[in-house]
Amino acid sequence: MDYPEIDKYASIDSPIHNFDPRAKIITFMVMIFSFVFLDTITKALVGLGIASLIYIIAKLPKAFVIHRLKVVFLFLFPLLIIMPLSVDGQAIAQYHSITITLEGFQYSFLVIIRALSAVTLALIMLGTTRFDITIKALYMLKVPGTLIQMLMFTYRYIFVIIDEFQRMWKAMESKGFKLKANRYGLSVLGNMIGMLIIKSYGQKKRAALAAVLSMEPRILILDEPTANLDPKSRADLIQVINDLNKDGITTVIAMHDVNALPLLSDRVYVLNRKIVGEGNPREIFSNSELLKMTHLEAPDVFKMFKVLTCFGYDCDTLPMSIDEAVEFLTRTIESGSGHIHLHLHEHTHEEVRKFLHSYNHH
Repeated sequence: MDYPEIDKYASIDSPIHNFDPRAKIITFMVMIFSFVFLDTITKALVGLGIASLIYIIAKLPKAFVIHRLKVVFLFLFPLLIIMPLSVDGQAIAQYHSITITLEGFQYSFLVIIRALSAVTLALIMLGTTRFDITIKALYMLKVPGTLIQMLMFTYRYIFVIIDEFQRMWKAMESKGFKLKANRYGLSVLGNMIGMLIIKSYGQKKRAALAAVLSMEPRILILDEPTANLDPKSRADLIQVINDLNKDGITTVIAMHDVNALPLLSDRVYVLNRKIVGEGNPREIFSNSELLKMTHLEAPDVFKMFKVLTCFGYDCDTLPMSIDEAVEFLTRTIESGSGHIHLHLHEHTHEEVRKFLHSYNHH
């Protein structure tokens, strides 16, 4: 599909394209702020004329700016209806208690012209420089890093949404779906949008992570990185974090996902207004009193094998993950002539009950 890249024509040769990116940003931003504060229609039209002249000098295709200005105009068009009805001034038409004022029309035209001038300048500024060069120029101008990351994320995420929407729409059409203005059609469309938001959440996190990694940090601090992710996105993100750790990047993670924690951490600190416990994952999750006091769970695999020990499974060290569980079971079967021996005795269920109670399972 065709992407709406803002820098699609950055390779054109023109005086505006050859302008130093930092100077271009400063110059255009000064012009934009100057134009949006013009106080008369005549001045605003002069500003729009200057913006149009710069657009001609930049040699950008007509469709590049006009197509985008149409969207801006459609967004602002309601002002031509609202302001004449709401701004006090000389009445040019009246119907009962409804009055249309000249000042309302004038002010709405002024706002629209100023907006079109500013957007035209912004499009020229961004369209005549590669996006990555614009980002570097912003860094060199000491623009706050958080603001730059938000800009990068917004630009990247637009394409993620477009890609996902196109794929989902094609899948629906392949099943014979045709959008109709009825309850069923709107219901299906609503479900698709909901699925799009959920499915894109993991990609959103990866895009945000990529924006942070572009700054080449030595320490990466993450807050609930696996929250609200589908299983595949969760597994992919865990792999990415572990790869970063292997590359020498220290990761500090705040999370409640106890099943992912053993896969991501070497050292665990349990907080309850203060540090109430610390150790490696196995030490923390083996401390049932600590978990009960802090209302935390143990990993599912760990609890499953703890229950198996109640049925006679011989395991000195309980696995913390699926990979460890496979390794432990393989070792047990190989040492037990190809079998795992479990048994039921008179105290088995009492031991299971005590274990579940110790981990807040009532």
